Amino acid sequence: EVDPDWEEAQFHLANYYYKWSKAVTTGVKQSMLPHVIKHYGESLKYGSSNIFQSMPRLLTTWFELEGADTTTSQVSASQAASKPNLVQLANGHIQDLINKLPTYQWLTALSQILSR
Repeated sequence: EVDPDWEEAQFHLANYYYKWSKAVTTGVKQSMLPHVIKHYGESLKYGSSNIFQSMPRLLTTWFELEGADTTTSQVSASQAASKPNLVQLANGHIQDLINKLPTYQWLTALSQILSR
């Protein structure tokens, strides 16, 4: 049986990664975004007490990674080349969440999904 406190641990770990990704350069930030998605998703798998923080940030982070511009001067060639791998990793996390999270959790973010 899963410890119900794991939801809080995953949520706080995702918050840490999220805040850290906001404070670093563009290339490092992009490499952190799949971790943010993974841990917010894990938080949602274990419970829904933080759903109104986790789901919007999870989706915002995913949209941010998908729409990240790799043509800026701050992004090196190797970082730009690794973006497809990061997007695939993030998409894999999202696909896993689509299959494992209950529908009601996705409905809480319906307006955010439709606006994009």
